[in-house]
Amino acid sequence: TEKFKKTAHQEMDLISRLNHPYVVEYKDAWVDKAGICIVTAYCEGGDMAELIRKARGAYFPEECSNIFLTKENDIRLGDFGLAKLLNSEDLASSVVGTPNYMCPELLADIPYGYKSDIWSLGCCMFEICAHQQPFRAPDMSGLINKINRSTISPLPIVYSSTLKQIIKTMLRKSPEHRPTYVQNQ
Repeated sequence: TEKFKKTAHQEMDLISRLNHPYVVEYKDAWVDKAGICIVTAYCEGGDMAELIRKARGAYFPEECSNIFLTKENDIRLGDFGLAKLLNSEDLASSVVGTPNYMCPELLADIPYGYKSDIWSLGCCMFEICAHQQPFRAPDMSGLINKINRSTISPLPIVYSSTLKQIIKTMLRKSPEHRPTYVQNQ
């Protein structure tokens, strides 16, 4: 479809412009009748979902399949099918992303920025630790309500108070109160 082709070209354009040590390196891309093909550097370590599945058994956060590992187990981010390229001053306004990982400002149709990525990373970290998503509901309306109004469940006691606090601050409702990338380094 035309929508698919547009999304494919957006992803190819985005990934071809990214040059960061923690993003999967782009090699080539094309769209043909069979679909989209994006060639990236090979990550010998597989993906985070595979690593978690091996360690725990069947359960793993789906979003972790977009986090790849080198043979040295260094992280590389990939799969930008719903991503938008923002410069440091930009705020995006289109709704993109996995519903369970969407931040309150995105759900409220308020322009969002890099702090929405902090929220999504917090959701992924919570799910890795708790073996469940921080916000769950049977339908989209209930999910929006939970994200906007409820607090997250406590994480298991096996995790340090420092880790728990980091995740909790990443999942603050107000983006102004979430940490920045620099604070997380």
